[in-house]
Amino acid sequence: MGATGGTHKPTSRAIFVRANLWILIEVATFGLFVAFLTQGLVLAATVAIIAYFTIPFVKARFKPKPDPSKLASPETDPPE
Repeated sequence: MGATGGTHKPTSRAIFVRANLWILIEVATFGLFVAFLTQGLVLAATVAIIAYFTIPFVKARFKPKPDPSKLASPETDPPE
């Protein structure tokens, strides 16, 4: 409050500094968001690529062995 009883009016410099701080905070927040989003996408892509090349080898290594009782059954292999 001023001496005359009116409301305190901030100077134009104070308004400028406050606006710049607000812009700085907004840009920094958005920058962090983009940085973490990019890191997340890179991590997801890396995991997907590794899984794409690894899963077939894992499946082939742990493939269940065929049941010996079904290998030479008359239904699947009729005698010639």
